[in-house]
Amino acid sequence: MTPDLWHPNGPQFRPAILPGQTEDLEYRVLVPEAVQGPLRVTARLRYRKANQFFMDSVYADVHREAPVTDISAGEATLEVARSQNARQ
Repeated sequence: MTPDLWHPNGPQFRPAILPGQTEDLEYRVLVPEAVQGPLRVTARLRYRKANQFFMDSVYADVHREAPVTDISAGEATLEVARSQNARQ
């Protein structure tokens, strides 16, 4: 039986930035109480032409992966500030 590529049953959400568009995402991270700052955060924007679910469907007999290309990278140093309400 050939998989139905246009109506997949697997994971549906894949974060993607459309051509000519921008995206602004916010991440929240819980920092354990014993950790002291500053913290260094690094991030990469990566591109893969075809997602793995698609590749597995098309190449069912052999495992293939589309190459990943780094588009951009950034780094920031963050101070750790403890809130008075952190224990609530």
